[in-house]
Amino acid sequence: MTTTATKSWMTPRATTTIATTRTTTTTTTTTTAATTPQSSSSKRSLSFLEIDQMLINVHFVPYDERFLLTVTRQTTVGHVKSICERRYKIGSSFGGTEDKVLILSYAGSELHSTWFFYDLAIQPGSTLKCLLKTEEKPSINVRCAFNNELIKVYGIENVRTSSVIDVKVKITKLTGLPLTAFRLVTQKGTHLMCDDHILDVYGIVNGDTISLETYRGWDGFLTSCQLGFTTQVLKSFSSDDREKQYQMRVAMYVAAHFGHSDLVLNLMNKHCIRPDEPVRDHPSREWCSMDPHHPDWSRQKHDMRHGDRCDKCVIASI
Repeated sequence: MTTTATKSWMTPRATTTIATTRTTTTTTTTTTAATTPQSSSSKRSLSFLEIDQMLINVHFVPYDERFLLTVTRQTTVGHVKSICERRYKIGSSFGGTEDKVLILSYAGSELHSTWFFYDLAIQPGSTLKCLLKTEEKPSINVRCAFNNELIKVYGIENVRTSSVIDVKVKITKLTGLPLTAFRLVTQKGTHLMCDDHILDVYGIVNGDTISLETYRGWDGFLTSCQLGFTTQVLKSFSSDDREKQYQMRVAMYVAAHFGHSDLVLNLMNKHCIRPDEPVRDHPSREWCSMDPHHPDWSRQKHDMRHGDRCDKCVIASI
């Protein structure tokens, strides 16, 4: 009887222990399975961020060809472009046409040559499209002496028969400088003095480069005007009252062109410069001034405004 009672008492105890063990094992297995996807996901994210190199597909659309290319973190878009140019012999160095330019795009956006692939967050295995487009050559190039910037002027059908004043007007619309604040000089050092003369008189042809020169010591002043740095502009004014008035009118013209409302309001409120007042000539050239023969010589400043903020402050003062 005692043996039987012991067996009947131990059997349920053993059964309970086994069930508990199975339950614990099942719970552990379930917890592990639930955490496994999170661990693998975090590993995939880290591997993408810490990856040293990856494979991408390059689709050269003109030939409808694809090839694999290995890029690293420090690989630039320009390097991939050069590989495509050598592979398909594009460019004047390979005997191709100079007006064809290679473009690399991803997700419909053009990639600039100076960009790094690591900064673009392009996924491994992605496809980049390689296209060719016809580059429009500038009619004339202008090298600005005050900031060493090269400006490309388009839209001149015949450079030889174009007048000097027409080129100056186009340069004014690109740089924001009034016509009386600069002069043009050829590569041979010849000044384009007569506005009515055509460029053929000075030997300028399509694609040539000319220089834009301003008054001596105005480099920082004009650069600050273009950037809208009010404090630097005010510090650059001349001690001569007449030249200072001229500089303030030039600053108003440039600020209105680029929409720098802070500089415009400062000149209007603190220096009583009207936006509807023409720039006129530099005081040193007033003795040889004549009646303007082109409407842009007497163009009012508020006609050159582009930004909405500058529109409000300029219109309010008229």
